[in-house]
Amino acid sequence: MQYRYKYYFKPRHSDMDNYGIAHHSKFFCWFEEARYESFTIFSEQFDDITKKYKLLVTKLECKYIQSVSDVKNMVVLVDVDLLLNKPILHIQYRLMDEQEKRLFAKGYTEHVFVNREGKMAMDIPAEVNLLIEEARLKLKNKIL
Repeated sequence: MQYRYKYYFKPRHSDMDNYGIAHHSKFFCWFEEARYESFTIFSEQFDDITKKYKLLVTKLECKYIQSVSDVKNMVVLVDVDLLLNKPILHIQYRLMDEQEKRLFAKGYTEHVFVNREGKMAMDIPAEVNLLIEEARLKLKNKIL
């Protein structure tokens, strides 16, 4: 089960180094901002889930393709997916210019659900499955 989301943003001056190039650490910040923004389509339902579970990062990767220096507006394309038969949320990212013509980086994060007692969920919580399906349908039909 998967849904896609587009997160638009403008790199800040503080994202750039002395050479006018975005520092590599900012790519992970942009991925994280995009991930959290993609969850806003869940609104209050996601807040309810975060009261029951923590969503912990277990893996992250970024492949840098080209430097970000002269781009005014950017987009992170986010693909959120539940892995089959595993209690893992897999999120892929593609960092591009706003027109989606230049790819600057691609990466992914994997997350597990941990309850408030610190125990990892052995299955994806049912309410998470429902939210992702709802998001997929909303985005497919562009009902936001």
